[in-house]
Amino acid sequence: MALSAGLMAQNTIFGKAGMPDIWDIITLNVDSIFLAESLIGDSAYISIDSLHFDEATGTNVILDQTTTANSYTQNILSEWTPAAAMMAGGSNGIYAICNAIDSLQNAYGLRARMDLRDATDSVDVNQLHAIDALINLNETQDYTVDDNISVIGGAIHGGTSGIIDGTGTGALGGATMNVIFGMWGPTATQDFVVETNFVKMISHAGTHVDYGLNIESSSDMDAGILLNNHVSNLPATMDVGIEMISAVSKMIYGIDMSAASFTGAEIRGSNSETIDNLVNGIWDFQASIAQIDGGVHLADDDSLLVNSDKYSLYIRQAAASAGDRDMAIVFVEEDGTEHAITWNDGNGAWDIDAGTHVAGYLDADSVNADHVVINITMDVQGAATFGSLITPDDGGMVSVFDRDVTGSAGAGVQQGEIFRSDTVDVLGVGALADGAGTVDQPFIEMYGGQFARIIEVTSNYTADLGDNTILVTDTLNITLPALSDAYASDMGLELYIKLIADAPCTLYCTGSDSLDNDVSAVLARWDCVMVQASSSRWVIK
Repeated sequence: MALSAGLMAQNTIFGKAGMPDIWDIITLNVDSIFLAESLIGDSAYISIDSLHFDEATGTNVILDQTTTANSYTQNILSEWTPAAAMMAGGSNGIYAICNAIDSLQNAYGLRARMDLRDATDSVDVNQLHAIDALINLNETQDYTVDDNISVIGGAIHGGTSGIIDGTGTGALGGATMNVIFGMWGPTATQDFVVETNFVKMISHAGTHVDYGLNIESSSDMDAGILLNNHVSNLPATMDVGIEMISAVSKMIYGIDMSAASFTGAEIRGSNSETIDNLVNGIWDFQASIAQIDGGVHLADDDSLLVNSDKYSLYIRQAAASAGDRDMAIVFVEEDGTEHAITWNDGNGAWDIDAGTHVAGYLDADSVNADHVVINITMDVQGAATFGSLITPDDGGMVSVFDRDVTGSAGAGVQQGEIFRSDTVDVLGVGALADGAGTVDQPFIEMYGGQFARIIEVTSNYTADLGDNTILVTDTLNITLPALSDAYASDMGLELYIKLIADAPCTLYCTGSDSLDNDVSAVLARWDCVMVQASSSRWVIK
């Protein structure tokens, strides 16, 4: 039975008695169709090849149902089963087409709404989905997948010619084209107690999932993942761009880029500095300064390498037993020559390789641009060349060289240091071993002649702390330095004063200082006197 003419009634009611058995095509030019449950019973079955609603405005089909039973209901049920194997075609359970051929907005191929606005009291809910889809897997049969099996599928086709553009100022984030689009609406401003997410995926315990998010690109893509914290909207805050949570020993790598290849760098910072794993075993920090606020730990056989145009520096560590040279700071010249400072855990000292030249200063305390600070004990095994040794300011007596003496040194054997100039011995300082592991007699040994400061004066003169011998060639007065300057810590300045003029010379003290038990002394021609400062007076020796 076929009906080619439309039914023109404003509201058409089909009761059970009025139901046709088979309608090939029904064209209904009506405002609505109402299937009365009181007339048709619990369900109505109509075998129709095509049902066409031709209405420019309004709602074509209304299914209004209120249920109180604890069971699932289906307002529209579409079930399709292939009768035989199919190599093409398929099934569209619900197929909606929107032909956007004129200016329009708010067109949806399929739209669903979960409306929570009509409740008048608190409501307990579980799994409210505006759109829900499900795949039930077969428990016994194998399915071979040619393309994909997906709960939700989407695609964009066409576009080989023609233009799709936009102003980029739309209220929903600008002009975009997306496979999936979601929005947290402008009226949903409440900070809900429940956890809120744009997308949440959960895998149950005991299941196996390869990837939580898999983006496979064969296109020209600007970014695989874009986190866009809006530059002008408020509050537009994001505590963490990417946050990871894991129980102990449940995650092997936080980020794994081992199968990727980069033309720029693995990581680029907010100021465009990069970190790159150029070759196996090397991380390249492109910034001129790599600042590390914590410590740097080197595992066995690892090294820390610093390169410049002409020199390189690396710290080398190797597993070793006590007494071995365990860690070395190695300076490498352009020609490959190495100079090492090595830590020796056997004696707890730094070993400087023979022939290594230490330029600049070895400063035991202060720090400035011209100084190299050494606050450790150095065991110099070979020859070492130094510039100036600067002791701490106001630091009292400082030990510069300290020679350990053991019982193997025989009694009377010199133990100490020799100061040289251009390989020539100048001064020997040390002590004689007592044969029992210590020393008993300090000594100073001069090599060659002894040189000391000597000056001639022809007018009144105040002696300087750097003077040694003063020759007086005329009638004049010599004033001795103040005791407060010439004496300290049981050490007093010695001065030799000789008169070679005919007239006498008078020695005077500074201020209230005294010379023996007087404030002055008179020298006659050819007299020579040596005076030394003590804690209380100048003493004539």
